[in-house]
Amino acid sequence: FCTKKDKGIYDAMNNGIELAEGDWLLFMGADDRLHDVNVLEELSSRLSGADLVYGDVLWKPSDFLESGEWPLEKLLNININHQRILYNKSLFSDFGNYDIRYRIASDYQLNIRFFCNKGIRKKYIPVVVSDYNSTGFSANRTDELFWEEWEHNVLKPFSSHLPQKMIFKSKGIYVNYLLSQKKYKVAIRETIDVFIHTFSFGFLLLIFRNLGNAITNK
Repeated sequence: FCTKKDKGIYDAMNNGIELAEGDWLLFMGADDRLHDVNVLEELSSRLSGADLVYGDVLWKPSDFLESGEWPLEKLLNININHQRILYNKSLFSDFGNYDIRYRIASDYQLNIRFFCNKGIRKKYIPVVVSDYNSTGFSANRTDELFWEEWEHNVLKPFSSHLPQKMIFKSKGIYVNYLLSQKKYKVAIRETIDVFIHTFSFGFLLLIFRNLGNAITNK
């Protein structure tokens, strides 16, 4: 049991990494639950040959099942829930812990680093690992610092796996967030940056249509 004062969720998770005595780590929130009492035993016999093993997760209270393999094309736009991932502890000593500067998206930043690392062996097992409370702190929030450092966090790690055009289009998530926050100048700047790298008129039209809707409804 740890009573050490922490600087937030991800600092607490880093503290847990340092204190953990086992070889495999699963990060759960106080309001998350293992899906059933036998799931860890079922997974433990299937960990060999991998550094990172993931199954499925059931979102609560909606009962939405986040399931299946998570290719990089999907991770580019949607983070994989860490409550469905077992990490070998050696990954953190080899490739770094959670970056606590990202108060909301540090788990996404870490998953990108690990999933895009060709030296890390990943394995998917079709087992529901946990029940995740989707009303928690990080759900439906945006980490602006993560996006401000987008080139480091997204462009650089994905660039050796996916086409540049596809990577830049993923910025649409951030642009729409900026519009919702009425940060129109930054949204337009980011839109122009995407267009310069993709020449996607469809993307341009969609964003400016959303911009018009945002201005009309403000």
